[in-house]
Amino acid sequence: MRSRVLDLGLKVQRAASFGSPLLFAEGYHRSMQRFDTDREAKEFLVSRIVAESQRVGVPLSEVEEKMLYFSETDWTLPDIWEVNAAFDKDYEQDAYEQKIAGLIRSLLFDARKRSTNDLDAWKEAVRVLRRGDHYLLVMVDVADGSVASIGTDNRGVSFWKLLAVSVGFFFICFAIAIGYVLLRR
Repeated sequence: MRSRVLDLGLKVQRAASFGSPLLFAEGYHRSMQRFDTDREAKEFLVSRIVAESQRVGVPLSEVEEKMLYFSETDWTLPDIWEVNAAFDKDYEQDAYEQKIAGLIRSLLFDARKRSTNDLDAWKEAVRVLRRGDHYLLVMVDVADGSVASIGTDNRGVSFWKLLAVSVGFFFICFAIAIGYVLLRR
C-alpha cells in the first residue's frame, strides 16, 4: 500500500498465505480514497472473509481462499486457472457460494455492531470492485451485501409498506362488504 496510509495509523496485515499487504479499518478516514485499484479492494475483502472464517470456526481450504480472487477479466492470482480447475473438480459451486455468503453476512452483522469505519471500508471496497468483473461479487450479492443495502436498515420501510398495503386491503374489503349490504336491500 502507500506510505501515506501507514501514517494514518492503519493496520497492515498479510493476507492468508499469499503475502499481500491488507488494510483494516483502524484509523480510516471517510474523505480518503482507500482503494486505488481493484486488487487492493479485493485483497481487503478477501482478508476480511478469511478472518471471519477463522473467527467463527468455518475453515476455508487453500482452493476456497484462492477462488475468492477469481476473475476472468480483471486482476487475479497468477495460478487462478489451475485453482479453478481444482475447484470445479472437487467442490460444489452452490454450496461454496452459500458458505462464503454466510461468512459475509456474519462479518457485516459484526461490523454493524462494532464500527461504521469497518462498514464504510467494506462498502468502498465493494464499490471499487463493481467497476470490474469479479466472482467475489456474486457472493457479496448472494449475502445481500450490495453497496446500496449494506448498513441500511430497511425494517422501517418494510413496516410502512406492510401497513399501507394492510390499510388498503382493509378499505377494499370494507367497501365490498358495504356494497354487498346495500345491494341486498
